[in-house]
Amino acid sequence: MPLESAFEYIWHIAPHFSGSSPSERDYLRAVHHPSGLYVWATSLNLELLRLGYPAVSVASVWVDHTPQCWYTQKKGAWHKPSCELADLLIVTWDDHRRKAGRALLVQAKKGKSHNRISVSNKSTKKELQLLSGASKFLLSSQTSVASGRSPYPLNPKVNCEFQLPSYGTSRLQHCTFLQIKDAKAKRWPTIIPSWQTMWPPNSHPETYGEAILGMITQPINAMGKHFALGNMSNDWDRLITVLINDTLASSGGTARGKKQHTYLYLDSRNMDYPGSLNGGFDGEIPVSDDPQGISTVFITPENLG
Repeated sequence: MPLESAFEYIWHIAPHFSGSSPSERDYLRAVHHPSGLYVWATSLNLELLRLGYPAVSVASVWVDHTPQCWYTQKKGAWHKPSCELADLLIVTWDDHRRKAGRALLVQAKKGKSHNRISVSNKSTKKELQLLSGASKFLLSSQTSVASGRSPYPLNPKVNCEFQLPSYGTSRLQHCTFLQIKDAKAKRWPTIIPSWQTMWPPNSHPETYGEAILGMITQPINAMGKHFALGNMSNDWDRLITVLINDTLASSGGTARGKKQHTYLYLDSRNMDYPGSLNGGFDGEIPVSDDPQGISTVFITPENLG
């Protein structure tokens, strides 16, 4: 389908950021590149037109920074950072008012095989422990603290302790793992799309395009968990509200040589097709000095009124 072709294009532009062997970060960064975003939005709308659904706009926020989940407690205090929350948040709004929608946390991995995610990596083990066991965690921007100290919450004005549903045998709606084809993969058939979602090591496989399209068209068992923006009475709504608000609050400011912390906001409604890649983001678009939040893709139905 056209959306799968768009992700193949995005996969192929990743080497512009890194050379012949892109990292996981390079593939994710390509998702948010102006060229990638334009192709993604155009292809998604072709799919929706074919299915009889309204057109959407796609807004992308690239934050070169990921909030940490601290879920180990010692003597009543958060003891150490355990893993990042996710690499990407996907939000599909119910309508153009952007008051409620579906959200999906995506943990990305670069892999050699299309039908299996390795669980031998230390970070993957920690992420599985967090997401499958439904551990209570504190969301923070800190990656380390002094001995005997606890990290600061991501937003000191909000309760940033959360607990999410645990994994059983059914696919979790609120999160998934994304297996991205390694440029040197030899066990990945050419006919298989380069972006596959599944629960490690190999449960609930689906292409990335199918997962995203399902979040919009909402068939039975579609991915993405519904949330109401601003509702602080349950953990899921509060988590997504904190992530969205803190991410969008980073849109001001300019960079002063802090390339490790870059921020980019693009909206397909305001874009013409970019003619060249120009090497990436740095130096092209204003970024924030100290971005917070998480890399996010917002998909919004057009106002038909």
